[in-house]
Amino acid sequence: MPKICKATLLGRGFVTVAGAIALCLGLVACLAPVAPYKKSNLKSASNNLSKILVTPIEERRGQILRTLLEQRFATDSKKRKTHKLQISLSVRKGERDFSRERVIGEVVVNTNFTLSTNKTKDNEILLRASFSERSDYTVLSEFFAMRDAQNEALRHALDRVAGEIALRLRLYFFTEGAKKQKNKSEINNKKPDA
Repeated sequence: MPKICKATLLGRGFVTVAGAIALCLGLVACLAPVAPYKKSNLKSASNNLSKILVTPIEERRGQILRTLLEQRFATDSKKRKTHKLQISLSVRKGERDFSRERVIGEVVVNTNFTLSTNKTKDNEILLRASFSERSDYTVLSEFFAMRDAQNEALRHALDRVAGEIALRLRLYFFTEGAKKQKNKSEINNKKPDA
């Protein structure tokens, strides 16, 4: 009979315990109640994004962000705009980290946005949010190279801002679609009084 050291037994025991835990977690995840996922809700969310009018944003970086959002929303100029998106940006540039070898700069883009509806006269506000995105760059001794690095960091930050806004709006429209679907099914499932 071959000798088995304690470390091997402990290793096998650890693998067995880890496998059992993973199996239990997998079963729990499969059996847990999942929110109803409807393809129609997702399609409706994407359709609503194409009906958003992105109002002009001040300065060149605002124009860049507006273009990025319109590309993500797949805006069609022929569709009637039912929602309006207003955005304000503020950008801060500075140095974040100093060392003998290099200096790390950062670009911070603070964003506030408001989504409102055009369906009512008072333009009801549906969603407000604020967040910040940061992008780093290496400060170089050459002015134009540093300026290019700064502009590239700003472009990356604006791209992430556009992605974050698009994600938040998709989630908003998706949950609104799910709520409407749930309310509709509750109304259909009510039993008529005898």
